[in-house]
Amino acid sequence: LTYHFVVELFPTEVRNTGMAITFNVAFAVFGGAAPVIALESAEASWLGPGVFYMLAGVLGTVSLLLCFYLERTGKIELAHVRKDPYYGPLGCDRRRPAKKVV
Repeated sequence: LTYHFVVELFPTEVRNTGMAITFNVAFAVFGGAAPVIALESAEASWLGPGVFYMLAGVLGTVSLLLCFYLERTGKIELAHVRKDPYYGPLGCDRRRPAKKVV
């Protein structure tokens, strides 16, 4: 769900580049620092890395809710939103009937 939402934040001309840079920077910052922070927090408190992971989840949730709020108030505009998914159950396109397999 997160990837589908983040992709819609970029215009189609720079969508691939924007998504790649966003993903790689976030992965480098949080993925690279996570073991060090987890180790230090385990030594500092009996709660250990649970607090770090909980804060990361809260940060992600707040970011997602903020994006929804900004989109509703008109401060940002999503490039493209479909009400129906491209593909229905079993990978068939809803606009064309599925072929029967005998």
